[in-house]
Amino acid sequence: MVRNISADAVLDRLALGLGLKNDADLARLLETGASTISSWRKRNSVPFAKCVDFAVKRGLSLDWLLIGEGERFRDADAGASSKVATETARESAVLSLFRQLSDDDQHEIQLVAQGKKRLRDVEQRLEQVTTALADLCAA
Repeated sequence: MVRNISADAVLDRLALGLGLKNDADLARLLETGASTISSWRKRNSVPFAKCVDFAVKRGLSLDWLLIGEGERFRDADAGASSKVATETARESAVLSLFRQLSDDDQHEIQLVAQGKKRLRDVEQRLEQVTTALADLCAA
């Protein structure tokens, strides 16, 4: 007999796999209300297509999500599985923390991230121009 296939178990594993702390966070991610999550738990019915879609996008193993067996993250034959799983877990953790902050704090983090991205873009462009200039001088 297969264990851990109840709606509670699947929803709990989905939240865990996505780095979420509670049903309210899960509801936001699934773009539904917390009362809907509660209803799924009470009816022991979960929209598997939606859960599977998020699992696939986040690199979660479907065996782990749906029946609670095996590793949490999928293995990729291309050898990038640990990087995908790590990035997915990191992104989920950051997103979960970000959602717990006030609007002002979220805005401040957004501005810092945008500034960091602009700085990286400028550094990359400077490197390209320096290489092109060196090539031109060498010719």
